[in-house]
Amino acid sequence: MSFMRIVYALVIFTLFSSCGSKKKNNELYSCQDNALAEIFYLDVYKQVQIYVGAYLSKKTPSDAGITLTSNVNQNSITYPFNLTIDYGTADHLCSDSKYRRGLLKVAVYGNTGDTSLLDITKAIVTFDSYYMNQTKAIGTYTITNNGLNTDGLPYFFLSVVSGNIINANGTMTWNSSKYLTMNAGKDTKNIITDDSYTLLGNGSGKDFKGTDFSANISADCVVDPNCKYYIKSGTMSIEPYNLDVRNLNYGSGTCTGQIQVQIGESSFYFSMQ
Repeated sequence: MSFMRIVYALVIFTLFSSCGSKKKNNELYSCQDNALAEIFYLDVYKQVQIYVGAYLSKKTPSDAGITLTSNVNQNSITYPFNLTIDYGTADHLCSDSKYRRGLLKVAVYGNTGDTSLLDITKAIVTFDSYYMNQTKAIGTYTITNNGLNTDGLPYFFLSVVSGNIINANGTMTWNSSKYLTMNAGKDTKNIITDDSYTLLGNGSGKDFKGTDFSANISADCVVDPNCKYYIKSGTMSIEPYNLDVRNLNYGSGTCTGQIQVQIGESSFYFSMQ
């Protein structure tokens, strides 16, 4: 091969390699998969808030398709106790238009007289064939009540350890350490329609494509339990292994499910599921 042909071949190889690298660097898989995990575990928090609160306040679920069972009598609760939230073995369409099935098993720690999630000290959640909208979870989710912060607001430490999210895309892993602060709704403990939160913290995982990534909330995310997508505003950075940081903007406070992603000087968008 002549010298010029060798040079030409090297130029072509470099161009194709550069294009392939640029395309990979613009992939949003880790961003999309992390967003799914955030939604899933915030949704579990909401379910625990609703049904632990119902059991503590001696009520039955308003949704007849959901049953609560425990190792202690609802009328004479002692701590700690176990509560099972049972959605049934077939997909159940819940009042928030999400399908759920399987069991959430909650170990509840607290004190006599507690009537809501805002009162207890801790809830440890494990999953038994639990699905939300055809997505399954495995792992341990701990909700620790930290009492009131310096502003007098209830706040919780949310920890996901050995988390797995499984659906038609495969399996992703997810670990998370976050603080959830309740900014509105503390005076109506077992009513979620007036609740609002901010979320801060970090996490890490391996997306459905097998890429390791880290995640960090760079500006408090506003969480609305009445929003299908939960997070309505705030910014988060996602850093997949060996790729540029992705800066995510969750919007300005409306429940659109649209996220803007900035990678260097390029902007992209995707919709939360």
